[in-house]
Amino acid sequence: CYVMKWTKVVLILLIMCCFPIGISAQISVLNGDANLLAGTLTGTSPCIIPTNTVVKGYNDTSINKSFGIFNKNTGSSFPFDSGVILSTRPSKITEDNTIPIGPTVKLSDSDLNKALGINYDTYNLTFLEFEFEAKTKILSFNYLLASDEYKNNLTYNPCDKPNYADGVAILIKEVDSPTSNYENLAVIENDKKEKITVSSFNIRPDFFMSGVKKCDGKNSNYFDPAFNSNTIHFAGQTKTLVARKTDLIPGKKYKIKFVIAEGDSPAEFSALFIEAGSFTSAIDLGKDRLISDKTAICSGETFEINTNLSIAGFNFKWYKDTDTSPIPGEIYPSLQITQAGTYKVEAIG
Repeated sequence: CYVMKWTKVVLILLIMCCFPIGISAQISVLNGDANLLAGTLTGTSPCIIPTNTVVKGYNDTSINKSFGIFNKNTGSSFPFDSGVILSTRPSKITEDNTIPIGPTVKLSDSDLNKALGINYDTYNLTFLEFEFEAKTKILSFNYLLASDEYKNNLTYNPCDKPNYADGVAILIKEVDSPTSNYENLAVIENDKKEKITVSSFNIRPDFFMSGVKKCDGKNSNYFDPAFNSNTIHFAGQTKTLVARKTDLIPGKKYKIKFVIAEGDSPAEFSALFIEAGSFTSAIDLGKDRLISDKTAICSGETFEINTNLSIAGFNFKWYKDTDTSPIPGEIYPSLQITQAGTYKVEAIG
């Protein structure tokens, strides 16, 4: 059975008083159906079991699908070893940019449009969605956006035409609630601490044409300056981004939808890469407690760390420091501690 592990550093003062190198294309892309794609993301974890899986996109032949499974070849500088690719053109372009790119198809998605505030045409839509029952409050995974819109010889002005940028959204909502609306997890925080959507318009370096700056960079700290276009045959990509939701309700069913589409300028295409195995749930044990007068406790007092999970769903084992044997008798979702140390819990479902 898969074991979920969480580590919690708890340091308490116990006192006796009252205180890369550039290479050729080096990823391989394989075809896969919706179940395979969803399973690649979630792995064998009992915490996230995908159901009602659906994938849709460009599917001209058995080879030229806009979705698939990717694996990093030996020596590649790509940041993910494997995962799922959703592209606005055939996904195999990432390993061989000589294959036909296929037709441009006008296709909109109401969920994507609402999440991004889109009121213009989109093209070459691809999406993957599935449902799962939340076992914990926290969900997170790693992803990045790669795009040919990062070319230096752009024929449009990205400074004032955001509708030209390809759109991507990672949407999640509660399934059985009629009032639940999708929340977009594909967002970054700008220098004003505002949450904005991920796109080549919102994440970009300085653009130049014939040696002259055409457009200033925007949130360029999220852009990967070390990107090598030969790796996946795109002109640029973001750094690894983390999608995270911290207020899931255990026992509730959720739908998640990964969707990408080209904007008003479908000449350049993009792809969403989601890292395999990074799609995980987690337990929040609260903030670390460090040694200070405020966190000191008296001898005989205790401090509780809590998984906030139901005892009915898991078997619990607690560990202290480097001990390989669990703390005897501690089989419950919470732990009362009286000694400084690093504590770890395993919830076995």
